[in-house]
Amino acid sequence: MKESTGFLAHYEQKVPKSAGIRISSQGLFVEHAQLENLYEEYRTWIQRESNSGKLLEKTQAAEKLHTINLHKEYYLIEGKTLWVGKLVNLENLGNSSKIQRYEATLTDAASLIHPKDPLLTTGNIKFQNGTSGPEFAINVNNKNLIFSQNLLKEFFELIKKLPRIRRRYPLATQSLRGAVTTLAQLASKARPIDKKNILFIPGRLRTLSIERFSSNNGIYFIFSKDKQTLETCFSPIGSALHNLLRSEIDELRKTAKRGRIGILEFSKKIPQIVGFINTQQDRFTLPYRVVDEFFKLRGFKTLQDSKDKIYYTCFDLLLQLSRAFEKSGWILPKDLHKKERFHIREELLYRASKDFLFYINKQRQIISVLRRGKKDNTGTQLVLKTLAERKAELAAAASN
Repeated sequence: MKESTGFLAHYEQKVPKSAGIRISSQGLFVEHAQLENLYEEYRTWIQRESNSGKLLEKTQAAEKLHTINLHKEYYLIEGKTLWVGKLVNLENLGNSSKIQRYEATLTDAASLIHPKDPLLTTGNIKFQNGTSGPEFAINVNNKNLIFSQNLLKEFFELIKKLPRIRRRYPLATQSLRGAVTTLAQLASKARPIDKKNILFIPGRLRTLSIERFSSNNGIYFIFSKDKQTLETCFSPIGSALHNLLRSEIDELRKTAKRGRIGILEFSKKIPQIVGFINTQQDRFTLPYRVVDEFFKLRGFKTLQDSKDKIYYTCFDLLLQLSRAFEKSGWILPKDLHKKERFHIREELLYRASKDFLFYINKQRQIISVLRRGKKDNTGTQLVLKTLAERKAELAAAASN
């Protein structure tokens, strides 16, 4: 910014000697406690220099000064002193004679929380060693909550993929220290989910004694039996869902007996696909996006053996998908429900069961799946036939 040189000369006269303000190779570091004063000095300086009489809003001043990243935080460690702050974008910092230099490299707070962080030493968040490693203990909304450092990192990566959380909690997506309070707030306010609902959980939780499922802002929180320890969190939304299913499938690829689930055979040589579904007559390619679609269609809940379950995993989902495809048969476009006909494309083939319609290209790749009703728009029951049966009927009709 052009006016930054003039402001630097003004601002360095105002910097307290004891303040956590340093010139580093990355820019001007200003500790959190001094940011409000920085914004106010900049607002009044701009007003005076521009002769406009207008005073910038505080948010506008912050945006002008933090043009690199408004919410990104850093640690500056000097001896036994630790400051948390942000970088300010000012030019010609080398001309300053009154602001101290910092020769070391600032520590990015995005990927770690320093044990001396004021958030942990002066707030209600405690950093402690748990039975399985470092963990956080916090009392929020009169509830005690414990979660591991690894879970915090998982949450931090998860919320980056959730636009709603990014908008509501911008600081949470910039650093772990911002994420820790957001995780505690969301988890403590999460509402228990009715046990009548069958919920999807990561496979690693299958053997845990799970006491409570809760949700908030599209995130599922799973608590252990003590009702205080948060075991994991995940989201069945958007790219977060795709990443979750992909990681679960990749794990099953390593552990599934003989590399199969039902009639699904995992692919080990082609990472872009889940694998192949093998029927008696054909072999079909199954891409990841079809598993995503089957999940969103609540595919697991359509079959009878899901009735006694309180939760299911990716293993159960893939088993149901393979069973659903196994029960399907070839169907001609003219025999589709009227509500399904807008999907018709000449180059596609179709397999249908009572509950699902699979769209298949001529290379025998399953490209989509649709949940279907028992009846079409005219109220007549659809009669499913194999391709061989249908061809036989057409041949008989032609001979007559």
